[in-house]
Amino acid sequence: TGSPDKSKQFFANVERDGKTVCLGKFETAEEAAFAFARSPEGQALATARAAKRNAVAKALMRFDSNQDGLDKAELKQAIGAFRASGLDAKKVEKIASEIFSKCDTDGNGRLSTEARRPNCPSVISSLLCRTAEPPLPF
Repeated sequence: TGSPDKSKQFFANVERDGKTVCLGKFETAEEAAFAFARSPEGQALATARAAKRNAVAKALMRFDSNQDGLDKAELKQAIGAFRASGLDAKKVEKIASEIFSKCDTDGNGRLSTEARRPNCPSVISSLLCRTAEPPLPF
């Protein structure tokens, strides 16, 4: 939405007590995003997302049968266990390959706790949550 002051065309809004509350008008989308992130609603959302990422990471590591980091076969087994519906072997392979390309930072063919930091839980959570049928096991 625009405003008479053309230099401030980005708004940050939140829902509080069933009402829309404007946090302000900003010159850039980034400034508006930061205003939202600093709000109690933004903080609560960030906390909930972090909890979900941690739950995904914890659930995945349960498939690490030999405790040396998830290899691709273990990751594929985890994807299947997360009840991903309608996924054939080719799609599971594609998802596993995408996760490994973004998350196996040390290139050892395993996803360990260290390899999953800092963005990997988001990548994994995003890919798995897009393909899993509810209810998710975490």
